[in-house]
Amino acid sequence: MIADDGISVVTPQGAETSAKQDELKQLIEGIRHAPVPDLKQLRRLQPYTTNLHPSVLRQPGVMALLRPILGGDEVRQGVLVEWADDHSYDEATGITLDPNVEQFVL
Repeated sequence: MIADDGISVVTPQGAETSAKQDELKQLIEGIRHAPVPDLKQLRRLQPYTTNLHPSVLRQPGVMALLRPILGGDEVRQGVLVEWADDHSYDEATGITLDPNVEQFVL
């Protein structure tokens, strides 16, 4: 078994259409403000959820792009968070932490 220390991140930007993205963002807000999370609603987020290694949180600016959904107001292991930046998400590759990666290609 492999221990998973990742941070669960929901990326509504991965939805197929802007209407679906808006629907997911509304769903996230509903879950965020609900007194008790609805498991059926949480399951709807699964296709748009990925894990980031905790070391990613040390990269400049990453913490500002994460908004807690469940588990508290602080981004840490065990908290479900939303990736809140449309500009650092690529439809083909997902979350883009280094937008200038092409400068390292020889």
